[in-house]
Amino acid sequence: MGNMDRDILEDLKAAFSLLPEEQAREAEAELLATHARGGVSQGIQLKWSEHDARGSFLRGGASDLLDHSTRLVANSQEDPDIARLARHAREQGVRPGTLELLPEQDRFLWFLPYSPSSATRRPALKLRGLMVTEPLFQEVLYLLNPGLELTRAELRVIFQVTAGLTPREAAKRDGVSFETKRAHIKTASAKLHCGGQKDLVRKVLGQLMHLISVSEGEAVHAGVAEAFVARHLSEDVKLTARRLPGGRLLRVFECGPENGRPVVMLHGMMFPISLAGIARHLETAGLRLLVPIRPGFLESRPAAALAGERDLIGQGLADLAAYLKQANLAPAVVVGHSLGAVLAVRFANSHPEAVSQLALLSINLTRSRQSGDGYASKFYGGLKRLSGNPEIFRLVNWQFQKYYADRETARTILSRLFAGSEPDMAVLDGARGGVGRGTGAYPMFSDLYRSSIFGIAEDFDYVMNSWENEIRRIEKPITFLHGGRDPLTSVEEFRHLAAPGSGTRVLVSPEAGHFLTASDPEFVWSAVREMVR
Repeated sequence: MGNMDRDILEDLKAAFSLLPEEQAREAEAELLATHARGGVSQGIQLKWSEHDARGSFLRGGASDLLDHSTRLVANSQEDPDIARLARHAREQGVRPGTLELLPEQDRFLWFLPYSPSSATRRPALKLRGLMVTEPLFQEVLYLLNPGLELTRAELRVIFQVTAGLTPREAAKRDGVSFETKRAHIKTASAKLHCGGQKDLVRKVLGQLMHLISVSEGEAVHAGVAEAFVARHLSEDVKLTARRLPGGRLLRVFECGPENGRPVVMLHGMMFPISLAGIARHLETAGLRLLVPIRPGFLESRPAAALAGERDLIGQGLADLAAYLKQANLAPAVVVGHSLGAVLAVRFANSHPEAVSQLALLSINLTRSRQSGDGYASKFYGGLKRLSGNPEIFRLVNWQFQKYYADRETARTILSRLFAGSEPDMAVLDGARGGVGRGTGAYPMFSDLYRSSIFGIAEDFDYVMNSWENEIRRIEKPITFLHGGRDPLTSVEEFRHLAAPGSGTRVLVSPEAGHFLTASDPEFVWSAVREMVR
């Protein structure tokens, strides 16, 4: 902690305040440890090499578990870990399945058979060498076993026996008794539902096969958005892909009757919750809702490609303007949802020709004024201050990505964020709105977060800046649609903008929360229908 500012440490506590206390402490400790090792690059990267059947080096890479991206290496000497893999393969004449613990003890080499597919030639057998560090090993266990509660000592002994050490050798290396190591193996096996050490090693090696797919991170995997719709929104949403005039591909969620009056939504972070069960309400209102998926959300592209676009938000807004023009929809009624409401304000200023009216639905100002003293205020305040430190901000999002994978932890996080809002908790639990009963919104949000972390981080960073100057410049009619029990932003934070003659209206559903389209859909879509008319 010595090289980290005390204010950053306090902001980390605030950012993790939504987690259960034990997990909050664990997340903070892991982040600090990762940062001390030099950030993500040292702790959550897989270094790998590729060889022909004789062991000759072909190429290598550094694949990032967080970004799902791979930096390719043509010369093994460009990276010391890849050089170590290449040297070992060349000098030892490794065979498929070779696994060897290095003298440093915190990593092992593993060489697996690999036959890449090609449309133009027969697949050739190759070897993929993996440098498996202890932190990387632990991350894979956490990712593939949501809710896993292993101690540091248990994680350590699982790594050691998987790498080939006997419990007695592991005890000697760590300066503890043989019985201590045996006890840790026994408890770890029970937690992973294994019958003993051999069963434990078999299961863990099977899970480590995930690293083969991680090392293919440079390949673009399509279908993330399509799989999401099939899993969560199949009855309400159709996914279309449209090639824009400049060549970019835009994915669009389409909801409601095909002959309905078109309305465009600029979405926020948790927008799929607002789309579940929406079809019948749009049918009644005679509306067709079009939701272009912005860059960074439900992504199959590696984060390195997203970062290369520099201004993801600006690119997303430019894509939206091109889409409206190409589809002959401009000027359109634009619904800005949650964090997307602030972006809709920017869109109306940068592309006024594309907008006829704005509906700002459940606008989320991220508690920028620090009003209130609940979890939401503490959380957003901590994130706002941390957003000025990109590396720490990125690590915070990585920690949340892991925890959201577990439904019960996701429920704890979201219930703290929406604490005190009965209508929102009813929506999240599946008791109100269109989210499936029994599972609620937690699996949906978990899937969304995993593939949207880059876009979410960009949105938070942008929305935490000033927005009132932007909204005062708009010359289009604005309607705020808000829930009186929204715990993220109070009506008082923007009601003053609806001055006489300003062209701004504030419509409030008193007993609704942040998930307004789920808890009072008739209020929302009847108001939007009137705007379209």
